[in-house]
Amino acid sequence: MNTSSAADTAAARLGQRLRAARRASGLTLQQLADLAQVSIPTVSSAENGTRQPRLDTLQKLATALGMSMGALLTDPPAPRQQSSTTTDPGSHPDAGAGPDTALGTDNTTSRGEP
Repeated sequence: MNTSSAADTAAARLGQRLRAARRASGLTLQQLADLAQVSIPTVSSAENGTRQPRLDTLQKLATALGMSMGALLTDPPAPRQQSSTTTDPGSHPDAGAGPDTALGTDNTTSRGEP
């Protein structure tokens, strides 16, 4: 991948994260621009991936969205897939067992009661 397409891809991913964060915050382009003290075209071009905003602009946007600049710049972790050997937490042999039964002891008959 050449440098230009890598930059384009990074700008597109940043734009997607920015738009998702703005929408999750319930903000319009205008509202985010006002909060960050930047222009609407700056927010729009960043979301569309057509321009890479300067670091100071990214900091303003992140602050306005209540997130760190690192969170805005970093792809979220991929969802973890469970392996086929992982058991359901509720199916563990000791799941739901009381403290005595988990250890293999039963104190209910210690006084001679059935």
